[in-house]
Amino acid sequence: MIFAPHILQVKVITPMDKDEFGRPIPGTGGESWQDICRCRCDDVSAEKKVSINGALYDFM
Repeated sequence: MIFAPHILQVKVITPMDKDEFGRPIPGTGGESWQDICRCRCDDVSAEKKVSINGALYDFM
């Protein structure tokens, strides 16, 4: 089985702060990535092979 370990992340968007007139303040707010957990994606398609005549075989 082929797998790819990686870190699951979520994109966090912070809105810009506003002054007393409701205008956005430059340099405030922004985007960042927050780590959630370590995980892996299993490629189960690597266990299935198709022969020349089109039959599907499972290799375990």
